[in-house]
Amino acid sequence: MAPLWDFRPSPGKGNGMMALEDIEPGSLILEDREALRIYAPSTHTAAEDVRAAFDRLSVEDRARFLLLSDGQKTSEDYDNARLLRIYETNNFEDQYGCWIYLLICRCNHSCQPNAAVLSSEQGEQLYAENFIAKGSEIYISYKGAIFRTLTARRRQAMMRNHKGFTCSCPACSMPNPGLMVSDMRRTLIGGLWYALQGLEVPDLSLLDDPTAIIPSDYDPIATARHRQVRLSEAERTAYYYMLARLEQAEGSSPYWTAAYLREAATYLLYQIADAPHVFMPRSAQYVRGWMKEASMLTDSVRPSHSQEVKSMHQHCNNIEAALAKLADESQAGPD
Repeated sequence: MAPLWDFRPSPGKGNGMMALEDIEPGSLILEDREALRIYAPSTHTAAEDVRAAFDRLSVEDRARFLLLSDGQKTSEDYDNARLLRIYETNNFEDQYGCWIYLLICRCNHSCQPNAAVLSSEQGEQLYAENFIAKGSEIYISYKGAIFRTLTARRRQAMMRNHKGFTCSCPACSMPNPGLMVSDMRRTLIGGLWYALQGLEVPDLSLLDDPTAIIPSDYDPIATARHRQVRLSEAERTAYYYMLARLEQAEGSSPYWTAAYLREAATYLLYQIADAPHVFMPRSAQYVRGWMKEASMLTDSVRPSHSQEVKSMHQHCNNIEAALAKLADESQAGPD
């Protein structure tokens, strides 16, 4: 199969991954592999650690590594300082350490990405999350879920400190009043998400200080305090439904809209089950409608063999069975 992409000049960003033809949501764009990993957080990684990992790469992979942006473009030499900058600018990170992909890491960042990286037994796969027109650039998010809860100014602060560039994606560069509306949506997304996790919204003032140096391991979630108020099932239903529609309005991946609709439907089902002999047809209609939409959205952005699709379909079946049981119990009346 002919490749769907090629690396070509991207205005203001060096090179980028460009679509060679129209790419439909859910399409596999490319497969990659982890080429370099260091089992330590980026804040504890020294230039010598990166150099040692770099030296273990093949000659071809070293050349590919050096094609990645270093955030500054001050030198073509691969001294230890530049290798560390490349590593810090491009790495993916979790609680176990940091790693580099040699193809996927050449995708430029957007706070409104149109592609996502998924893990599989064969390696890492890049899938389209939205329709990508021929000639358009393919984007991923370097900061993942946390960026969906931050205003443009706060995202910019993190990106400048962590990756060494100023983001100019559509979500960051749109004029007012669009930018103000987007910031309000993302602030609401953050407030709802933290509440559903049982957390208070953390102090984000560090991101508002233009002179502050933000540590690369800065994690707002880790600083959030636990809430003292427990959400009811009705509140959880409403919060998850609002999250789904806010994510949809903000142009996030349909996968997140689907995930939140699934949760909204589940908690509405719990409310129906709390009064099994007073079956509520209108509420059951909402549950079915939300689950149908969630299933269709998941199918549109995930391969049919993926665990996400299988899990969503199984959840649909379970909810339909539960609704049928509740309807039967309601008709039978109380014992």
